[in-house]
Amino acid sequence: MSQLGGSPQCILLVDDEPHLVCVVRMYLELHGFFELALRELKTSAAYVSDYAALLEVHLAQECVFSGLRQIARQVRLHAELLADLIDDVPLR
Repeated sequence: MSQLGGSPQCILLVDDEPHLVCVVRMYLELHGFFELALRELKTSAAYVSDYAALLEVHLAQECVFSGLRQIARQVRLHAELLADLIDDVPLR
């Protein structure tokens, strides 16, 4: 992991130009940021899954919210799938 002054560094890269994202991502990977990003993504997916499960339980008490409950269930399942996919990514 890249460090500056002994502290781990984290960068969030957002851009609408795919070629620029690709170049910057390659540079960051050379300096150890790829692994950090995967860990952070997995942590975020776990939070999404947990909160969606809580929402699903709260919405189960009202029949009116069956559509929203289905959406919460799908969000939870997608977050769990994402976490499983991250586990399969080989780290250097």
